[in-house]
Amino acid sequence: MDNDVSIQKKQGRLCPLISLELRSCYCHDLNSGKIEHAVHYCGGNYRQCPQYLSITR
Repeated sequence: MDNDVSIQKKQGRLCPLISLELRSCYCHDLNSGKIEHAVHYCGGNYRQCPQYLSITR
């Protein structure tokens, strides 16, 4: 568990919208076609995510 916390601190915070289970998010209905975007955007770069930006603007 400590490793999970240290990895998260190094990589940045997870997208705060993940828990909302929005259909437009890359992490919803995750499949091999979306995994690269989900890891990149949901896993710390969410402020650059087109889905995040469209929802929070």
